[in-house]
Amino acid sequence: MARPLNPRQLKFVELYLLTGNAKQSYIDAGYKQRGDAATAGARQLLENTTVQAAINGARSRSKAHAEHNVEVFTSAADRAGVTAEWVFRRLKAESECDGEEASPAARVAAIVHASKLLGMVVEKSATDITTGGKPLEDRNAILRDRYTASRNGHAGGNAAPDPATNDCG
Repeated sequence: MARPLNPRQLKFVELYLLTGNAKQSYIDAGYKQRGDAATAGARQLLENTTVQAAINGARSRSKAHAEHNVEVFTSAADRAGVTAEWVFRRLKAESECDGEEASPAARVAAIVHASKLLGMVVEKSATDITTGGKPLEDRNAILRDRYTASRNGHAGGNAAPDPATNDCG
């Protein structure tokens, strides 16, 4: 049976999961940083089966938690009648609003939000440690699928304001 992680190993795992930087995590966990000691030591920790198990276990829990959150938010959106089509109609109406009280900043924000929902924009902060720092794509894929389904007649009945009326408020 593997021995439990010592406090520095636990700190290394925690920091590595947050940053993905093994060498800096090794140093910040309190290990030596002289010469190439940090690089070699970080490599040894990553090869340690107990450390690997801790990292993989944390990643699995994180992924399961993220998937649960997607289910919870999807269910809440369904109950509220918020569909992808409804969101896009509202964003489109806001982006085209040119009335007296229209806000250029709101128009730009609506366009940016629509672009993000379509996966045209991926923020650098939208990374997941379970994918080794690659952009999260599951959320965008789910939103695109929901949007496609709503466009194919599977949407709820919440209609957005008619953009032709320029009713911004």
